[in-house]
Amino acid sequence: MGREWDPIPIHTEKDAARETIFGDIVASTVHLFAIATKLSRSSKEEWAVVSSLIRIMKYFSSLVVPRYIDLESDKNEALPYVEENAFGELISTVNGRLFSTHMPFILNENKSRLIGHFAKKNPQWEQIADQEVLAIFMATPDYVSPQWYQSPGVPTWNYQAVHNYGQCTTFSSPEKLESLLVNLTNEYESVQPHPCRLEFNETMLGAIIGIEIDILEIQCKYKLSQNRSAQDRASVITQLANQCSARLAKAMKDDEL
Repeated sequence: MGREWDPIPIHTEKDAARETIFGDIVASTVHLFAIATKLSRSSKEEWAVVSSLIRIMKYFSSLVVPRYIDLESDKNEALPYVEENAFGELISTVNGRLFSTHMPFILNENKSRLIGHFAKKNPQWEQIADQEVLAIFMATPDYVSPQWYQSPGVPTWNYQAVHNYGQCTTFSSPEKLESLLVNLTNEYESVQPHPCRLEFNETMLGAIIGIEIDILEIQCKYKLSQNRSAQDRASVITQLANQCSARLAKAMKDDEL
């Protein structure tokens, strides 16, 4: 059943399955559904067994994706990633519909708040105050070919992503806006051979609106071939490094430490 309909290593390969939280091959959702369908006309006792199996699978699935970061103890893991990949996507609602803007952010000094700005021509800022919003940060993902594995597998992608939920407020103080723009400019100009220093006049500052997002919850998902054997992971790391995905290859190596 697993090999034909759900060919993922935890359902088909003992060696790969041993390295997961399950410790051995487990039945796939497709397999459970087939059993449930077959037993749907059977006794209540048999159906109760299937229901328990499904609940157990749902529980273990919740342990795998996504990984929820405890803000007090583990924010030092997620927030440096945000700083390194600070061009994010901000999602809120405008007139009852989802609205998205891609924009750079910086973190405040104690890393409890995301700060950015909109052009006033962007309608997203007009209704964003006091909304709970979602800011997504994700470095470039990359494709993983099953040809890279020593054991059977399926095509997939490796990636890292951090989702920040928080309460949003706006600000329009010229002094605060200028400080934000100076900090943003310095952040990215500092790596240039001859960093520029800009001055922002009243007209420029009047064309934007600042936002602050108090971080309430962080969800972190690092999909880095954790379900594969050590040999398969080593092969994926080599292939990604050869395909100009050095950052993703390094993340996989770091995940093994």
